[in-house]
Amino acid sequence: MAKFAVYLLAFFFLLQSFWIKRTFGSPTLEQILYHFQFGSDGLLTTDQAIVFSFVKWCVLLPIGCAALASVFEWLIKSIHSRGLFPTILLIRKLIATACWHALVALNYLVKFRASLLFLVISVLYWVHNVSGFKYLGSYFGPDYFSAHYVSPHQVSTEARDQKNLVLIYVESLENTYRDKELFGVNLLESLEKVEGLSFNRFAQVPGTGWTIAGIVASQCGIPLKSVSAYDENEQGRKVKSFLQGATCLGDILSNHGYRNVFMGGASLSFAGKGKFLSSHGYHELYGRDEWVDQGVAPEEFNAWGLPDDHLFSKAKAKVEALQSADQPFNLTLLTVDSHAPGYPSRYCLDRGMDGFLDTIKCTADQLADFVDFMRENEYLATTNVVIVGDHLAMSNPASAKLGAAGERHIFNLFVSDNLPEKRSEEIVHFDLFPTILDFLGIHVEGNQLGLGYSALNASNVPPSARVEEMERSLLNYSKTYLDLWRKE
Repeated sequence: MAKFAVYLLAFFFLLQSFWIKRTFGSPTLEQILYHFQFGSDGLLTTDQAIVFSFVKWCVLLPIGCAALASVFEWLIKSIHSRGLFPTILLIRKLIATACWHALVALNYLVKFRASLLFLVISVLYWVHNVSGFKYLGSYFGPDYFSAHYVSPHQVSTEARDQKNLVLIYVESLENTYRDKELFGVNLLESLEKVEGLSFNRFAQVPGTGWTIAGIVASQCGIPLKSVSAYDENEQGRKVKSFLQGATCLGDILSNHGYRNVFMGGASLSFAGKGKFLSSHGYHELYGRDEWVDQGVAPEEFNAWGLPDDHLFSKAKAKVEALQSADQPFNLTLLTVDSHAPGYPSRYCLDRGMDGFLDTIKCTADQLADFVDFMRENEYLATTNVVIVGDHLAMSNPASAKLGAAGERHIFNLFVSDNLPEKRSEEIVHFDLFPTILDFLGIHVEGNQLGLGYSALNASNVPPSARVEEMERSLLNYSKTYLDLWRKE
């Protein structure tokens, strides 16, 4: 039974490595540990297809493989213990040389605890697959965060004819989908027709590569790391106060009199999204559970929650209500349809669109339609729109083509009736924090917040090699970073 348990663990780590890569691409150990903080809440509100896939690859298959390995080892031992192994020597000429050597090697492996060796190899492969060695090394490298972080507590912001904001995070949207050579057509063609400002090199750096990380990085100017370094007895309490020591976009806008509203299709509990937003200045939050409470029928939901066509419909109504109120506002949206493997909404299906690439094109069409709605109703006179991908696409049906693109960048589009000049073409998530404030007419003293620099102001520019330096040491251990979670 003990031998079976060892094989089970070994196959679990091995097959889970394949499953993680197949399902999510190449997530880091930081990302995996972060999601573990939210336990069953995150599991129960995720796409059920992912849950079933996990059960198949990481539970059922390891059990089956462990059983087969145990039976096979028992057969080899039985042959050897019964004195039958010498008999095999008589017929070894009938066996191909390679097969014979493999059989002899297997016999020696059995003697030297093959199951334990297999477990060690599987664990090492798993650690390598999730960048675990880099994670361990982060405790010994230079503290990039402390050296570069500018606390918003120490920076003044001044409103100068500020505008309202509609901020749209689009699931996994990247510029690569524009490539006609890869996809035959420009899947984002409808967005090309929208008049706006874009930064051509929006790079993804460590700690920003999944949805909640992209949101936190763009609103607080910091990466998202797991809080597992805390005392385990205090960990749950710390997560309940989500980065309480940080000052973020919602906090600053709230201080300037804005009403902050979030609307997304997925559950607010997934990955602590609702905890983050409610901790940082958002007054109204809408996710899957809230849409159910408002009477959306169960058959209208996809695996994640409210489809994008419904989300944009509700967002248009919300914009109309917010425009009529005598208060500046920030309406933040988060889409779901372009999450792998793709969830075409009724809007898409009615237009003959189906499959993953059609869903990407349909998402672009709906974004363009939303901007048209804003322009036709003359809302752009008082409201700016920012559309950004939350991160680069993870593993999806188009991964092979995306991987062939070489350098990849995240989609972004700033829409206004009075577009500013841009400082450069290269930005990272952290830059969105001060850039969005500048875009709204809220001046940021010193042009820097968190780790970000405003891309619309050239008075203070980032170091030329900062992306490379971030790749090496951004996620290294930092007491300054941990203090952002510890403050109440």
